[in-house]
Amino acid sequence: MSDYTPKKEKIPREHWEKALAVIRAYHINQALADSMIDDKPVNDGQPKGTGIGDPVGMAAVKRANLLADVKIVDDALKVVDEDLRPYILENVINRRKYPLQTYEMKAHVSIATLKRQRIKFIRETVRLLGLL
Repeated sequence: MSDYTPKKEKIPREHWEKALAVIRAYHINQALADSMIDDKPVNDGQPKGTGIGDPVGMAAVKRANLLADVKIVDDALKVVDEDLRPYILENVINRRKYPLQTYEMKAHVSIATLKRQRIKFIRETVRLLGLL
């Protein structure tokens, strides 16, 4: 499925692209947030400027931002039919086309239904990002 904004959508292209970027970074953000728990800041004992640094606080803020994006995608997925969620997420993240043999056998739905659910998912992501 190519990346395009459907003609009937009233969402500006920039917002549509932002939502796609957040969705595509879903697994990366999830992995980064999980790995940040065990990370420790590197300190070589040398001063790094005149300001007082707070590496733990900055890491906590970054982790909170990553988890917020992950939560947005998780919440947006709730508008999609439960059986179709893995297929829709894989389609958007990996830009994978809908193979008739695989998806129709497992989900028993038409390609048109999958496309409608995909648009619904992206539209909900745009709404949750506060872009509408």
